[in-house]
Amino acid sequence: MKPLISLFAIPAIVFAASFTDNFESYSPGDDLSNSGYWIRSDSSDCLVVVSDGGNNIVETVWTDKSGISYICTGSGIWSEGTAGVDFEYTGSDAILGLIARGNSTTSECYMAGVYTLPSKAAYSMILYVNSLGEHTVLNMGYISTLSENTWYSLSFEISGTDPVSLTLNLDGTPYSTCKDSTYLLVPGWSGVGVGKENAPPTLRLDNFCVDDGTTTLRASTFAGIKALFQ
Repeated sequence: MKPLISLFAIPAIVFAASFTDNFESYSPGDDLSNSGYWIRSDSSDCLVVVSDGGNNIVETVWTDKSGISYICTGSGIWSEGTAGVDFEYTGSDAILGLIARGNSTTSECYMAGVYTLPSKAAYSMILYVNSLGEHTVLNMGYISTLSENTWYSLSFEISGTDPVSLTLNLDGTPYSTCKDSTYLLVPGWSGVGVGKENAPPTLRLDNFCVDDGTTTLRASTFAGIKALFQ
């Protein structure tokens, strides 16, 4: 499997806050990083806002790269809590992951997500990603049914310092869980990462959220405020 992700220069200090984004404040055709709450590496591949029956979602646009990563600056630096996103996909050999405790200096992070298979199934994975974008599998499970063109809810729970407890949930059911006593990543950024192995899959995302245990949403996340009432 090719390197999955690399982080990049982002603001050094942003206070953590619970955050949601359902992309309704964007216009179709916008790159996700057109918002002040998302940034991505310098890549021709991207996540672009599209209208899905009047509902805005983001969708992969591939060219020659094997991975796309975005960091959510809206949720700031946090240590314990849950990052989540709704997704659907078309095609096998697709990777979708949630990033947590991303370090902008070393480019390390934890990443948890799914790797789709041709048989309408998937692996669930929790990974440590190093400064080169290479990964170490901390835990892997098997999801027997994961159908194309069907929306699912993915969430990544993280807590603790030594060990760090990590859990990946799909529609509320834990599929991968582990404790890390080796890498012990400290508070950092969250976000999303997608990748591909062979023919470009299509991945669609909606309703990104971070719950870091606080009760206050950033006042200017208009899309997030709307999402609370849907």
